[in-house]
Amino acid sequence: MIINKYSTKANILLFLFPIFSVLLGCGKDEGEKPEEKVIEITIEDAALTIPENPSNGTVLLTMTASTTSNDPLSFSITSQSPTNAMAMDPSTGQITVLDSEKFDYEIHPELTATVSASSGNFSESAEVKITLTDVDENAPPAVGDVSFSVAENIDDTVVIGIITATDAENDPLQFSLADPTAYNSLFELTTSGELSITLGNSLDYETETQYTIQVNVSDGVNIAQATITVDVTNIIEVTVEIVAGSTTNANGTADGIGTAARFNIPADIVLHTDGSLYVSDRGTSLIRAIDGNANVTTYAGGGPTNADGIGTAAGFSGPVGIDNNSNGEIYVADSQSHVIRKIVAGADVTTFAGNTGTNGFVDGDLTDARFASPSGLAIATDGTIYIADRVNHAIRKISNGMVTTLAGNGTAGFSDGQETSASFNLPHSIDVDSEGNIYVADQGNRAIRKITPNGAVTTIAGNGSIGLENGPGQDAEFGGTIRGIAVDDNGNVYVSDTSNQVIRMLINNSGSYDVITLVGLANNAGYMDGDGSIAQFFNPAGITYTSDNILYVTEEGGNRVRKIIVE
Repeated sequence: MIINKYSTKANILLFLFPIFSVLLGCGKDEGEKPEEKVIEITIEDAALTIPENPSNGTVLLTMTASTTSNDPLSFSITSQSPTNAMAMDPSTGQITVLDSEKFDYEIHPELTATVSASSGNFSESAEVKITLTDVDENAPPAVGDVSFSVAENIDDTVVIGIITATDAENDPLQFSLADPTAYNSLFELTTSGELSITLGNSLDYETETQYTIQVNVSDGVNIAQATITVDVTNIIEVTVEIVAGSTTNANGTADGIGTAARFNIPADIVLHTDGSLYVSDRGTSLIRAIDGNANVTTYAGGGPTNADGIGTAAGFSGPVGIDNNSNGEIYVADSQSHVIRKIVAGADVTTFAGNTGTNGFVDGDLTDARFASPSGLAIATDGTIYIADRVNHAIRKISNGMVTTLAGNGTAGFSDGQETSASFNLPHSIDVDSEGNIYVADQGNRAIRKITPNGAVTTIAGNGSIGLENGPGQDAEFGGTIRGIAVDDNGNVYVSDTSNQVIRMLINNSGSYDVITLVGLANNAGYMDGDGSIAQFFNPAGITYTSDNILYVTEEGGNRVRKIIVE
């Protein structure tokens, strides 16, 4: 028997091969082969319906997507129909109108796009469908009524407002005035909708506070109309003129007409029921009268100091505050005599309250009461007399034959509160409005105080600091000397800021106040009549308001009386 040696070797190898395979398999690390990581991107289909003809750049929608790897995603439009109709921001996924002409219902009532969200190696797609709705292409432009507010006296180059309109087909629009001759051709309108005043004209609040204008808007075929309302807001305009006294600050006692007359430290002023102005001329201790023709006469005073009597037979000593009641009776705070004087028809002067030459702080009947250098005086509509009792740092009240203390406690201070719990510091002047609220120029505190009829004292302007700061209420600052105070029919308050040589105004905003400088050249004493921007005063003092928007002011330094017309 012949044996094939090669076959034997092969059989041996075939026998051993499975053994080697097992051994090799046992030596291999089964954990070497990594497991593939699966990354998923989620993005959803989107659909929306919009009117045809959106403008280029209109935002249609924003696609969102997420990935399990938290890798940043980028967006793209991989296909769209019609082509190049939409654009996409790759970072935000925002889709906008690229070509508005392709958003035409009659041509493409529906637009589609395939959007891809990609993390770099992986991506996922979603479908976007935009359905258009038909728009009436024969409709006129859409324009609404609108109101503009503008300050009076604006320059004729200022644009009052811009009128806007829309058109369904995005046709170019033309604007025009329906009646260019309305209001005597005061307004003009550009074809793009800018409304202004015609060259050389202006708006005056005192003439007209509101205008109603009809405007046409045309798309070339159709015309729409809108009503435009222009509200004119008031700008305070001030004019100053002299009434009587020296233009060169000269003092004296001479009677005369207008600037021929002389005063000496005129302290306060009031418009009498007979139409004349009455002035307490502190430096001469006289009461002067100025009639409607600016004729100045000495009404009372000139006799022995503190004497009662008629006309020039009576005597005063440093009269300051002055006012009259509805019966025409004049009352004077005779400061250095520490009394309140009364003047009736015929210039008959008597001592009304207090004890001549005796100061003190005593409530009681008219003869027992005591004052200390009373300086301010105001009479309410019911006849109640209010006194700024300067050195007593108090506000006193005279009613039904009795003197009482309304607010303040005899000690200088600066605190708000109820009646005598409040404190003042040398209150100088006082006025009262038609509702019985009392306003005090609290000189030592450089503040304006308000007292309600029930005796509640608050500070409405000033914070005690010396300065010339305008602004809201207690942010404002006044000079070291503030003299006169007056309130108008709307609750606005006027103050003679003596040290700063200006007249301040507290604009009433429903009980809160904004302080402005109404007129005067700040910290520049002098004499100048005219427009408020150039007018000058020299130590303005007493001030009174009349119902026809006129203020009268005395000037202690200028020895004259000025008239301020406020519009």
